[in-house]
Amino acid sequence: MTKSKKFVFFGIAFIVVLIGCVLFFNKQASVMQDLTIVFNKSGNMSEYKTTGFSQPESNFTWTEGEEASVEIPLPEVQENVFLRVSFDACPFVAKNIKKRTVKVFVNDEFIKDFVMTECSDNFVFDLPHDLQKLGRTANIKFRISTAKSPKELKLSNDSRKLGISVKKIVLSAGNKDNPDAFSVYEIGNKIDFTSKGDSLPYAKSGWSKPEQNFTWIDGHDAYMGLFVKNLKGKVLRLEVEGKGIFNPVEKNQKVTVFVNNVELTTWDVSSELAMYAVKIPEKLFGTGALQIRFHIAKPVSLTTDPRKLGFAVRSVKLSSLFGAKTKNKIANWFKNKVVPDLKSEQMAENNK
Repeated sequence: MTKSKKFVFFGIAFIVVLIGCVLFFNKQASVMQDLTIVFNKSGNMSEYKTTGFSQPESNFTWTEGEEASVEIPLPEVQENVFLRVSFDACPFVAKNIKKRTVKVFVNDEFIKDFVMTECSDNFVFDLPHDLQKLGRTANIKFRISTAKSPKELKLSNDSRKLGISVKKIVLSAGNKDNPDAFSVYEIGNKIDFTSKGDSLPYAKSGWSKPEQNFTWIDGHDAYMGLFVKNLKGKVLRLEVEGKGIFNPVEKNQKVTVFVNNVELTTWDVSSELAMYAVKIPEKLFGTGALQIRFHIAKPVSLTTDPRKLGFAVRSVKLSSLFGAKTKNKIANWFKNKVVPDLKSEQMAENNK
């Protein structure tokens, strides 16, 4: 290779690498890091404009009065991204106050009501998408019903009208195709619900702690969340290995399966470990986010176990039904008495 050709070759290679780096770092820059505001003495709440909050304490800060607000700067995000706010808080409850209703406003636009009866780190709401275009600051206001002071309630000498104690507020970005941030799942992988398995990222609520051979559903309903890519044109089969428990007067435990809030089937689950399956119609795939709900008809309470048990799950798998559409096509040919010359079609295919 001559010097001039080498120069051209390395010049082109350098440009390609440079373009690749630019694209890579632009993509990385578009991934927003969570913004976390910590409301305690060692936290960073003083860096943000707040109103209606008391002095920070060791683990939280109380709202004082019927309104409190915080201003959060908003980043620019892509069109397929939305911004979500979650806050970790506890309501001030007492003998005569069992709950707090908290109304959330963003830039004076009502967003959501929260009826708070206990502490949670999962009070969540999404910011209006228009807000991301019109402004770069979100003024989040909490309006608390019937703020009372411990002194009024004769609990202590604290005269502050307390609403909720806030530990932290987190601003994060989500993908509109997967708004609940379900864990990515590969078709054909078996999700193991034993104590050594990998079920925790997919098991959302209603599940007990994994045991040696399975995980019990605790109560009437349990939810799973999976995000599956490239579902277009596929037919899926949900396969669940498990066993049931039921009252002696019953013959089985009835488990109803829902996918994305659509009822698919009801299984009669026996006390023996067995495989149960149902086909998931393509119309339910949406963007690839699949919420699976198992509804237990009559959970059982045992004298030695405080849980309400009905279905113990050992594994869950999604399989792709290869050839399902071809089978339907052939069935339609025979139904309509139109059977093609398959040999001629194969010869034409080979001659392409």
